[in-house]
Formats: sequence, structure tokens, C-alpha cells
Amino acid sequence: MADGSKLSIYSALVGGIAVAAIKFVAWAMSGSSAMLTEAIHSVIDTTNQLLLLFGMHRGAKPPDEKHPFGYGMEVYFWTFVVSLLIFSLGGAVSIYQGVLTIDFHDKLTGPELEEAADQLSDQLKAADPRITRLFLRPGRAKN
Repeated sequence: MADGSKLSIYSALVGGIAVAAIKFVAWAMSGSSAMLTEAIHSVIDTTNQLLLLFGMHRGAKPPDEKHPFGYGMEVYFWTFVVSLLIFSLGGAVSIYQGVLTIDFHDKLTGPELEEAADQLSDQLKAADPRITRLFLRPGRAKN
């Protein structure tokens, strides 16, 4: 796969780690179940980036006797696994947090901390494509 794809995934991986850390800190400070759910969702997203890198690594293997056409299609398999993880784990965590909130009646706290964490996370997510474009400008020397 193209270097740009890997760069984009690495950029999203670093951003995802930062977003997860911000949301876990916001959860620890506020005790908000919504922030915990968001933090876990960010960890799942980050894990997905790792799976995509794994799929790209496996897909780059040369053909052999067992796979005479190569392993290139493995990227699509791991992309499918990623979509299943996002749907199933994200949904399960949301349902779990919803049940806990109904059972234990969380108190409402000031939304300022959660809002600040969300705003900072959004800024980090928006930076991912800009970072990728910066490194993929025409004429830039490849290392």
C-alpha cells in the first residue's frame, strides 16, 4: 500500500492515543460515565489503527505456494474486522454505561470539563489529515 496510507494511519494512531488520554483524564476528574464511554471508544479506534497496520503488513507479503496471488486482499479482511469491532464493542460499551447510569442515577456535573475534552479531541482529530497532507506535498524528498 502507498506510504501515504501508512502515514495517515500512523497520524490517526498518535492522535487516537492523545484523544484517549485526554478523555480518560477528563473522566478521572469528573467521574462522568459519558467521558468513560468516549475514552473506551477512543481506545477501540486506536486499536483499529493497529489492526489496519497489521493488515497492511500481512498484505505486503510476497506470493508463495499456498497463496500464489499474494496476500494483498488481507488488508480488506482486517478492515472488515475493524468495522465489526467498532460496531460491536462501541455498542456494547454504550449499552453497559447506559444500564449503569439508569441503575445508579449518576448526578449531573458541570459540563465544562467534558466539553473542553471534546473540543480538544476534535482539534486533534482534525489535525490528522493536515499532518498527512503536509508530508505528502509534491516535491518533498522521500526518505
